[in-house]
Amino acid sequence: MIITVTANPSIDRALRLDSALLRGEVQPVHPGADEAGGKGANVAKALVAAAVPTVAVILADDTDPYRALLRTTGTPIVASPAGAPVRVNLTITEPDGTTTKLNAPGQVAPSAMDALRRTILDLLDGGPGSSATASQQASAGPLVVLSGSLPVGAGDDWYATLLPDLAGRGARIAVDTSGAPLAAVLNAATSDVRLAVIKPNGDELSDAMIATGIDPHCATGAEIEADPALARRTVATLMAARPGIEAVLLTLGARGALLVTAPGADGIPSAWLASPPPTVVASTVGAGDSSLAGWIIAERGGADHATRLATAVAYGSAAAALPGSTPPTPDLADPARVSVTQL
Repeated sequence: MIITVTANPSIDRALRLDSALLRGEVQPVHPGADEAGGKGANVAKALVAAAVPTVAVILADDTDPYRALLRTTGTPIVASPAGAPVRVNLTITEPDGTTTKLNAPGQVAPSAMDALRRTILDLLDGGPGSSATASQQASAGPLVVLSGSLPVGAGDDWYATLLPDLAGRGARIAVDTSGAPLAAVLNAATSDVRLAVIKPNGDELSDAMIATGIDPHCATGAEIEADPALARRTVATLMAARPGIEAVLLTLGARGALLVTAPGADGIPSAWLASPPPTVVASTVGAGDSSLAGWIIAERGGADHATRLATAVAYGSAAAALPGSTPPTPDLADPARVSVTQL
């Protein structure tokens, strides 16, 4: 089964402009429908659309409108009470596809994070809430996806402190976060606490390399994303310093993505570079989440690393061509249109 964790969900409200954003001016907008957002929820929606058995664990109260929004997508959910309303994020899209996101921080009490931890572990233990995944128990071992920011009050190390409990229950772990939470996760990645995959972009990777002290003089995110050789070297340096990481899926924006896997018997990491198919961008919101979902879909299907990367890029590109954070369906994501080269 796949368990996605959304500790900081959001109601995503999309606004589309007929012209470029003019700071300090009054402009008309075309409002879209509110969507249930948050990176973990976005991953779950894409997986469910591909018929991959998934449950989305969310932090939201019983009466919060977020829960009803997520249910409309057909995504199975297990909710843990937040004690506060789910935040509302605004997405502004200009005619050329430029997307501006205004994200609220979200805030919860530490007790809510403790309850969320128990909810996740109960699912893995077959306790309360596990009936939502009863049909999934015969599938491949559990994969827990820790995705997105953490709310104020959670503590930057919340993901990191959860890792040993997940690993102790035999779960494989995927991580897509940034800033201090990502640095804490990387510092916790050891031979005993392994990460199946992490999915940073260039800026997130650069910031993490500096924050962890792995490379205090790391290149900028823009430099990393523009130079595949530099990107590969940077990821290889990370994986050498943190051997608990099995794979890094580094998204490169419009340039595609790089997948680097742990060193083999020769001690050298393997790497593949993928270029996306031509895409008319409607919204980049959720594209990275769909990329991670694509990797998971291929990984769950037993695909080789090149196919996992191609599927990730196909899903990310398909998501970028859709409005808002709409997840792509499998018919819209064609890995055969992605060019993959082994480096």
